[in-house]
Amino acid sequence: MSNTYLIGDIHGCFEDFIQLIEKMPLGPSDQLILLGDLASKGPDGVKMLEWLVCNRNIRSILGNHDLILLHDILVSPVFNPKEWLETLKSSKHFSLIVDWLRNQPLIMIEPSHCFVHAGLYHEWDDNDLKKIASETPSLIEPNFLKKHFEVMHDHLYPAQNDPHFWVNVLVNIRFIDKKTNKLIKDFHAPEKRLYPDSIPWFEPTPKYSPDLNVYFGHWSMLKALHHKNVWCLDGGCVYGNALVGLRVEDKTIYTVNSSIRKR
Repeated sequence: MSNTYLIGDIHGCFEDFIQLIEKMPLGPSDQLILLGDLASKGPDGVKMLEWLVCNRNIRSILGNHDLILLHDILVSPVFNPKEWLETLKSSKHFSLIVDWLRNQPLIMIEPSHCFVHAGLYHEWDDNDLKKIASETPSLIEPNFLKKHFEVMHDHLYPAQNDPHFWVNVLVNIRFIDKKTNKLIKDFHAPEKRLYPDSIPWFEPTPKYSPDLNVYFGHWSMLKALHHKNVWCLDGGCVYGNALVGLRVEDKTIYTVNSSIRKR
């Protein structure tokens, strides 16, 4: 029997990533899925990406920082430090890295599981999820990325068939306004939220199947969270906390303490 293992936001903490996968009893038929934000912020982002393209049986969901990196590579260098981009471009695996990243999904849907970087919008139903999973791969190209980072803040309200809203949800969502359903930018934990009318995206009853287990990262202030059938695996490793993994079949949690001193 094969198993599925997940790991939350790595952010270039390659040493901790290697320690974590050594803790996991990964077999040859098991799959490993990363939940995005692979290389930015941490000490060994290039090494992390090089390792991934040399281990092709691993998949990742694209996170917000992965999209930012693709924008800087495919459109123009705006968001990432110049030195980091130059180091990445000097890698002998650079072309493979770009191709690999461009072919990773923004969301993966299985019969009872959903893998995503930030979260889902509660008004989406099962058909919406299938449509979004089917159509978002075509968005990972220069023209869309250029446009998205120009207009993303104009697409915070739900709109039917709006790919910019889809992407904002999949890679950025944390809170929504409970009156307007607008996406709210706030990095804090729910108990320290900035806006009294905001609620975590996973609190409203969703229109998609209540049996769908959703696994995400992105929200390090939540640490490892289990809320109903929602699991957050961002342990804040790059901030000096922990790198978190999970085996889907029995919800076994695996962790390693960050090798980065807490800020």
